[in-house]
Amino acid sequence: MQDPAFKRLFCHPKAMENVVRRYAPTEAEGIDFATLEELNAELVGEALVRRYPDMLWTARQADEGVEPGDLARIILKLEQDRSVVGTLVTLSELDRVANETGSQYHRLMAECVAEMLVSSGRITRRQSQEVTTMAQVSTEYQRSLEEWGRKRREQALGDMLCKQVSIRFGSGVAAEVRALIVDMSESGGLVEAASAVVECSTPDELLTRVRRMTSA
Repeated sequence: MQDPAFKRLFCHPKAMENVVRRYAPTEAEGIDFATLEELNAELVGEALVRRYPDMLWTARQADEGVEPGDLARIILKLEQDRSVVGTLVTLSELDRVANETGSQYHRLMAECVAEMLVSSGRITRRQSQEVTTMAQVSTEYQRSLEEWGRKRREQALGDMLCKQVSIRFGSGVAAEVRALIVDMSESGGLVEAASAVVECSTPDELLTRVRRMTSA
């Protein structure tokens, strides 16, 4: 939990109001949240003793669920459950929370959540630079899923192609073909290369044809 994005997300007054209202509702009734201000917490007490670094402890309750609007637990869920389904559900919950806040905090939340997804490899740095809303964060994550799916299909097709080359022309030719098709896409030559394995009668003919595809 040392990711700067987490701290940035929860240093905003809207986040603090959400946490206090959620976990201390009785005390929240007597607080004027319009007067919230950030204080220097590095030194505490009359003796100005330096405090310990931030530390967060978390534990799960039996049959624990995340209540709608509970920003703290939703953010923890985003970190703890990195599965595709878990991430999509959590991003949807964060979008609802963001829509209940002002546009300024909505944008901050989107930027921070995008940074969390970058740090866990769920979207790229370039994608994170495009977002200003939680809806856009969800869109970029779904684009990442589509890209991962495409790459897996291409990897599977490339493996199958090289296996067929190895069976027909030997492992040496298969290694040469693999080096040639490394940058080929599913729609940009892999299917055609697979057809060439069947149509070509010699290793040289196959390699010449595949090289022609890569230089086109």
